[in-house]
Amino acid sequence: GASSSGVEYISSLADLFKPESRTTFKPVDTDLLETRRTIVYEYEVKLPYSRLTLTADKSSSANAGSRGRMWVDRETNRVLRFEQIATEIPSDFPITAASTLIDYDWVTIGENKFVLPTRSEVLITAVNKRQVVQSRNEIRFRGYQKFGAELNVIYEIDEKDFPPEPSPTPPPP
Repeated sequence: GASSSGVEYISSLADLFKPESRTTFKPVDTDLLETRRTIVYEYEVKLPYSRLTLTADKSSSANAGSRGRMWVDRETNRVLRFEQIATEIPSDFPITAASTLIDYDWVTIGENKFVLPTRSEVLITAVNKRQVVQSRNEIRFRGYQKFGAELNVIYEIDEKDFPPEPSPTPPPP
C-alpha cells in the first residue's frame, strides 16, 4: 500500500519550479474545475534532475523521473490540481507504476483563506513474489483548524510573581 508523510502535497509541486529540476512546461488545454477557469500545463522532469523517490519497503527505494499535468487558475495563478506520474522507474524495482493526483482549493482557517490540499489519490502497481498488486489510496482533507496560544514574557522576576507559600499545618496529636 501507499504511505504518506504529508509533506509531498506541497514539496512535490514546489520541486517542479526549482531551477535544478530543469522542468519543461507546455500549455496544452483549458478546463473548468468546479467554477474556476484553468489553463492546463504538461510538464516533465527527467530522472537525473528529479527528486521523486519511490519506496517499495523500508529497505528498497529508487529515484524516478516524472511527468504530468497541472491545472492553474486563470484569475489567481494558483495550482488547483496536480498530477504526477512516475517515469524512468528502474526495471528491476518492485514498483512498476506510480501516480498521484492532488486537488487544491481555498480553505478558510480562522479569518484567512489559504490554498490547501482537499483530496489526493495515489495509485501504485508493484510486483510481489511474481504477483501483480495494485493499490489505490484516496485521502480527503477536511476539518482544517487554527490552533494558537498566548504567551507573556517576563523579563524581571519579583517575589510577587510567585504564589504564596502554603502555611505549615501542625502535626496531628
